[in-house]
Amino acid sequence: MKSNMCKRTALCAVLLLQLFCAPMVLAEDKLDLSEYAGRVVYVDFWASWCIPCEKSFPFMNRLHRRFKDKGLTVIAVNVEANRAKAERFLERHPAKFKVVYDSDGSISEQYELQGLPHSFLFDRDGSLVGSHLGFRIKDADALSAEIKSLLEKTPVE
Repeated sequence: MKSNMCKRTALCAVLLLQLFCAPMVLAEDKLDLSEYAGRVVYVDFWASWCIPCEKSFPFMNRLHRRFKDKGLTVIAVNVEANRAKAERFLERHPAKFKVVYDSDGSISEQYELQGLPHSFLFDRDGSLVGSHLGFRIKDADALSAEIKSLLEKTPVE
C-alpha cells in the first residue's frame, strides 16, 4: 500500500512539473475572439506541410515573448484533418502561444483563406486591421512595427 502511495505521489509531482514547466501551448478546437476583448490578436493559419510556416513559428514565438505583457495574443490555427501531423510539427517547432486545431475546417471557412500561412491582425476593439498571406522573413520587422503601433494606441489596463 505504501508503495502505491509513493508511486501516485511521484506521478502527481511529474504531472505538476509538466503543467507548470511546459511551454505555454493550449490546444483547443474552437476559436472565440470575444475572449480576447481589449487585446490585440494575431491569428495565424498553418499546416505541417507548409514550408513558410516553419519560418513563421519562431517569429510568432518572438512576438509572443516581446508583446504578451503589452496586450498581444498570438493564436495559431492548424487546418489539417490529421492532428498527429500537426503535433509532430510542433515537436520540431514548439509554440509558446495558443494553438487551435481546426480539423473540420469550420474556423478556416469563416476566414476565407487564400493560402498558408495566412494571418489576420485584430485591434483591441476586435476589428480586422490587417491580413497577411504567406510569410517572408524580410517582412517580419514591418509586421512587428504594425503590431507595436496597435499596442501603443491604447495601452493595456
